[in-house]
Amino acid sequence: MSVIKQNAEPKAENELRVAFETLGCRSNFADTVELQAAVTEQGGTPCNFDSQADVYVLNTCTVTDNADKTTLKALRQIRAKAPEARIVVTGCMAETGKDLIAEAGLGDVIVGPGQRTKVLDAILSGESSNERSDSGELAEVYPDGRRAKKSSAKFKSISLDHEFPAALSGPAEYLGEIANRSRYHLRVQEGCENSCTFCIIPQTRGRLSSRSIEDLLADIRKLSGLGYREVVLTGTHLGGYGVDTGSSLYELLAKVAEQHIASDTLPRVRLSSIDPNDLDLETLQLILGTPEVFCNHLHICVQAFDEQVLRRMNRLYALSEALELIDAISELSPDCGLGSDVICGFPGESREQTEKAMELFQTLPFNYLHVFPYSEREGTAATRLPEVIDYSERKRRAARWRSLASEQRTKFLESRLEKEVELVVEKVSGQWVEGTTREFIGVRLDRNQFADIQSGELLRARAVSVNRAQEKLLCEL
Repeated sequence: MSVIKQNAEPKAENELRVAFETLGCRSNFADTVELQAAVTEQGGTPCNFDSQADVYVLNTCTVTDNADKTTLKALRQIRAKAPEARIVVTGCMAETGKDLIAEAGLGDVIVGPGQRTKVLDAILSGESSNERSDSGELAEVYPDGRRAKKSSAKFKSISLDHEFPAALSGPAEYLGEIANRSRYHLRVQEGCENSCTFCIIPQTRGRLSSRSIEDLLADIRKLSGLGYREVVLTGTHLGGYGVDTGSSLYELLAKVAEQHIASDTLPRVRLSSIDPNDLDLETLQLILGTPEVFCNHLHICVQAFDEQVLRRMNRLYALSEALELIDAISELSPDCGLGSDVICGFPGESREQTEKAMELFQTLPFNYLHVFPYSEREGTAATRLPEVIDYSERKRRAARWRSLASEQRTKFLESRLEKEVELVVEKVSGQWVEGTTREFIGVRLDRNQFADIQSGELLRARAVSVNRAQEKLLCEL
């Protein structure tokens, strides 16, 4: 998904137009926003990926083999439509699939997520390059001909030195000029040291590395000054915040709440996805008990609603522990926007296990679900597990999961009817004004009700009907 969308405009003389596209997670999204801001500060012009540009920057995902295929397809399309343009490839596949991209001739510069300043150099000057060493491996070459020192690790990462990089770490001064100034994803940490059998991200994002609380509080104040009305705290492993520095997620959230309560002009705060074992009762009470600061929404990454499947995934919690957490959330805030993920068709998952998992899910207060048919990721332990499920069966199960999730989503939306919602306006186009509520509900309003409405405004409205197809609330003032 593109971070920004804008219509192509005539190119000014000597203007460097840079098109950005982001695939994958919120960490990639945060990387791209920071790069866009830095490009703007250096005199470049970020633009839509569909526009004509001098440089195309693809921020890649490699969480599954299908993600790699999506990346290669996108790169082929760029090369075909703009053969003279420079293509800069970054993100996780730029670490794990560098040889593949280079051999296909699809990237002029291929730089992993741990080297943001090199990505910026490549965008602005094109002086960074990749070439093959005598051993046949790709070696990174500096403009003066010096070769980058080889890492002893299989993959270089953003945080192998256990230190969060200073360059491009937070919102830049120009950020408000190129984004819609509504909701900002603020990276609080990088890296993950879990060993889920299906995931390769620890190899591409590296060890836990957290930003300081003081810097993050300053960033929130800066974002408020730029006009943002919501800040989403995000990270590769959000619950791991502070483990490397002797702090904790609770300490960060408590300081955020303290700052917000002292100044009622700061934006509302939302947590991105988090694992069940990373939330305790004290942290839950802080989030759900401080509605003037935190959004009434949590995304709990359960991944499987079966104990044996969770063990094969090497998740660090038991199903019973996840269910206790869900019960606590429901008791503290019955109206909480509550979401999760499920990977279906994992090796060894029987049809009976699937049926029981679906029955359990229907008893839980989740009101949305991200469904992923299991997709092999080369280099992960899950590819060595027996009892592989046929892909057509994985898709069949995914369709059933989505149907169940849609039913629960509709029930939740209907429970909001005739109630007041607070939304941040994210898009104004044609007939509609669109935004997101504190409960993470998409909202549409008739634009005719407003005069000169703009992205980033905070509105209160009343829910009057449900758009089932789009799973959104239709509201009026």
